[in-house]
Amino acid sequence: MAMQVVVSMETVGDDAAEPFFKGLFGELRRDWEGEIGVRFLAQSTFVITSLGRHLGDRDALEEDCTVTLWFSGSKLASVKVGPSSPVIQGYAYTEVFPRVVVHLGREYRLTQTCWRDMSDAWPDACSLPAADMVEQRFARFLGGVYDFHGGYPSFCDAEDGRRAGMLNFRAVPGIATLPVCPEMTVYELKQQLEAVTGVENGDLLVLAVQDSWQQRRFRVGSVLATGSKDGTARLWAVETG
Repeated sequence: MAMQVVVSMETVGDDAAEPFFKGLFGELRRDWEGEIGVRFLAQSTFVITSLGRHLGDRDALEEDCTVTLWFSGSKLASVKVGPSSPVIQGYAYTEVFPRVVVHLGREYRLTQTCWRDMSDAWPDACSLPAADMVEQRFARFLGGVYDFHGGYPSFCDAEDGRRAGMLNFRAVPGIATLPVCPEMTVYELKQQLEAVTGVENGDLLVLAVQDSWQQRRFRVGSVLATGSKDGTARLWAVETG
């Protein structure tokens, strides 16, 4: 069966994604103000499709709250997660557009904007979660972060495992990262993808090529291939550095 590859940077559906945290977390609180959350170290390169808040065994959140993904002092994505957000396995999620490519070896921070006596309490345990409650293929959980003034969460909690499961993300794992250059043709890209994925020659089908692919001038150093549940792979721009 041919493996289909879409070379159009088309959006991967959230239904193909998997969560970082799994299960329910306790020791809830709602008495802090500022940007409160967690940090993690990427163990692979992957694409984040949505950001989520812990819901526990409730049916829905009671009010909206902003969830933000940070890298090196900058916001990569920021969404409202609240009563209308879809609930999946104990978390309410809002999709992020455009999707966010997370890079192997980089530390990221994920926070929500908190205020005293907010309607929805959030987990603040001080112990490392069990191994099966964290998707290690994506990242290593590092602990809690915060900033009481509402800016970049530059402060790290001293306790190991602080605030595990408070927030979450759903992501699609990467299959391979491929170097590209402005002159690369679709055929050459197909050859590289065949080489790194081990797909036999002729079994890789390239579809939905964007207009003027060969005239396109990349501002990137590579592309990331991800897989979907329907057997389709898609390519994502990955900036250099």
